[in-house]
Formats: sequence, C-alpha cells, structure tokens
Amino acid sequence: MLQNLELVVDPEPAGKKSKPKYIWNFLQPSFRGRVRGACLQFLASFINKMPSEVAKAHTPQISPLVLALVGDSNSILQTTFWREALFTLGKNQPECWTYVNLKKDFLPKLNKCLKEAAFGAPVALYQNFVKFVSVCPIYQLKDF
Repeated sequence: MLQNLELVVDPEPAGKKSKPKYIWNFLQPSFRGRVRGACLQFLASFINKMPSEVAKAHTPQISPLVLALVGDSNSILQTTFWREALFTLGKNQPECWTYVNLKKDFLPKLNKCLKEAAFGAPVALYQNFVKFVSVCPIYQLKDF
C-alpha cells in the first residue's frame, strides 16, 4: 500500500496526459537556492522517516538529483547537502550509487567541490566529509 505513495505537487487533470510533477523536481536549477535547500531537507527527512520500501521505490528518481548537487555552486544548498542529504541517502539507501556513474558524473564534481571548499560552505564540508567517505563506495572503483 505505501509503496505506491505518489508525492505529486501538481496532480494532472483527468483529461490531460502529462507527466506528473513530483516534489523533488524543486531540486532543478530553475528554482532558487532556499527552495532547493528546503526540498533537500524534506528529502533527507523523507528517507529517514518513511518505511524503507517506500523510500526504496523512489530512490531511482531521487538519487541522481541529489547526487548531482555536489557540483552546485550555491552555498546554502551545499550546507544542506553536506549536513543532511548526502550521508542520509548513502546510509539508508546504499543502492543509490547504482543510479549514477561515479567516475564520470560524481567524482569530477566532488573534486571541484573539494577544491572550492564546498562553494562557500567549508564548515559543513569539514564536519561531514568523513561521514560521507564511510558510505561512499569509492573502494569499488579500483580492483585490488
């Protein structure tokens, strides 16, 4: 029953056949930083509080959006990303890494983020990077 939970922001009318707009679409770059930060906080709470099967059903949609935010230059978003969303997603949904290409999509953005000190949020990066490394499957990139 809960696995079919739809988090639709704008339900489609009965006669119109368009793709529904989910709440995590507020993470798109067309929205302001505070809106995106609030949506990121919601997603972190969603992953923490909802039953795992519900969160797992939405992980293919959520994880590429969240993991792509590592390269975003908004400091408000970076603070929320490092403090709440990244570790929560990696810890509670370890399969989230299968929906992005680590070598091509995630690691170059992470490298840039580290060089730029989280684009103005170095305290959040400093406090949460070790927690992130504990859930990131970087060890799978190299065959030992």
